[in-house]
Amino acid sequence: MDRRRFVAGVGAAVPWLAGCNRPRAETVARETRYTLEAHPIGDDGIRVNFAMQAGELPDETLNVFSSALDGKPRTYGHTVLDGPTLVEYGGRFYRVTVEETGRRTHERPILRGAVAESEAAERKAVELAAYPRADDHAVRRVARTATSRGDPDDMSGQEREFHVLRNRDSEVSELLPEPEYEYVEYGGSVVRLTVERRRLTETEYTYAATKVANSTTAFREFVRDEVVGVWLDETNLSGSQRTIFERATSGEYAESGDLSADYRALLERVFGALPEETTGERIGYDGRLYEVVLHVSND
Repeated sequence: MDRRRFVAGVGAAVPWLAGCNRPRAETVARETRYTLEAHPIGDDGIRVNFAMQAGELPDETLNVFSSALDGKPRTYGHTVLDGPTLVEYGGRFYRVTVEETGRRTHERPILRGAVAESEAAERKAVELAAYPRADDHAVRRVARTATSRGDPDDMSGQEREFHVLRNRDSEVSELLPEPEYEYVEYGGSVVRLTVERRRLTETEYTYAATKVANSTTAFREFVRDEVVGVWLDETNLSGSQRTIFERATSGEYAESGDLSADYRALLERVFGALPEETTGERIGYDGRLYEVVLHVSND
């Protein structure tokens, strides 16, 4: 397992820079600017920065995690985790992993949408908000697909996207056993909703939870030993690279265009390669942990 990338699924969001307006033809090409920031993570922050709290997990993810504590639950056709994830529950810390374990065929209810152009459909159509929150994503998705440009079939003649109605409580959802509102308004069009049952062959995902620490103190040691894969100090950094990093800890450090050899080497050591877009990483420096963010932009 790539330990440096282990925490990618549980990290704090990194801001992404908006694109620039297209330059005029005579505009000189802009240089890329690389701005490095480094923010210390204290002992109290390790728990928050590296582990998700069980109570803050989405409902389905929480159900899978709870089941993984004493079994190996499965989901089909989708995964509730992007990769190995650390979770705190009851003062203890667990590593939850997921792997593909085969393919299975199940009968599922699916939701489809098609543009309706009759006057009767227009009279019956309701706003999307008429459906409860539990159904909003599914309805919007099929409505967007139905009203997007292109043929109903893709280039290979296969059906365009439909939405599988998974783990849906009929007491909460108004899509099962059939849509409460047959027609909805979307983007100036009217879309007819239909539900049918279909046999689908889906990827099976199996989850496992392993306890990695019984206390916050033990979790800090686990993070240092098993999660953080990049440690910087005087043994692997030049004096110039240490100066650059320390400037980043007290504000920021930036270069544009052709980077100095020391700066490029430092960034490659932290991120594995010179990033092409804004990105973040958690590393160690002189025994302390840092959240490092590299902003990539055009001057």
